[in-house]
Amino acid sequence: MKTLGIIVLTVILSIPGCGIFDSDDKEEIEGRLSFGFEVSAFKPCGVEEIWWVSGPESLFRQYNETADTEYEEVYARLKGVKSKKGEYGHMGAYQREFTVSEALVVRKLISGDCR
Repeated sequence: MKTLGIIVLTVILSIPGCGIFDSDDKEEIEGRLSFGFEVSAFKPCGVEEIWWVSGPESLFRQYNETADTEYEEVYARLKGVKSKKGEYGHMGAYQREFTVSEALVVRKLISGDCR
């Protein structure tokens, strides 16, 4: 049983190394962020994709402190790792996953922010 546990742990720990991420390098990316029931969306500036966002609890707390309602888009500059293109998130509706390590800025949208 101990051997099976070691095998399972090895497989789980090797998943990020299986090529689902473009690189291990963290990037700073700005865009529009929104959360709600079955929604965890990030729309990077200048990119025609919507990414599934995962990250620390502090990211969700910052969003909740900024947004007036669920699903409201706010401006965010995030640091993290993006996955390769694929199907991610709820029902595979997102083109990438962005695993956030740090939320650098989370605030209301203002004129001039990316659209």
